[in-house]
Amino acid sequence: MNKLKLGPKVKFKKAKLPLKKKLVGNYTILEPLNVSKHSKDIYSEYLKDKKNIIWTYLPYGPFKTYLNFRNWMKSFCLNKDPFFYSIYSKKHKKILWNGKLSKN
Repeated sequence: MNKLKLGPKVKFKKAKLPLKKKLVGNYTILEPLNVSKHSKDIYSEYLKDKKNIIWTYLPYGPFKTYLNFRNWMKSFCLNKDPFFYSIYSKKHKKILWNGKLSKN
């Protein structure tokens, strides 16, 4: 684990659950996560981080195999809260990441 420091606690209010619809912006498209359609692309992007820095502040990962990652997505990423999107880059013309929205 690396030694990045956390910032101060954030005060926030509970939000409404996100709608399960595609959100199109100028540079990206957020699409509700579809494990069958998106998991391979997202996993291949995660593998580019050889030092596993992206997992520093997350309560899950890194995943040693694609199968572990896919199984985690099926069990965790298809709930109402948190709600996961795949993030498609218009510039790179591919899924680069996934993100989540949570009311808690």
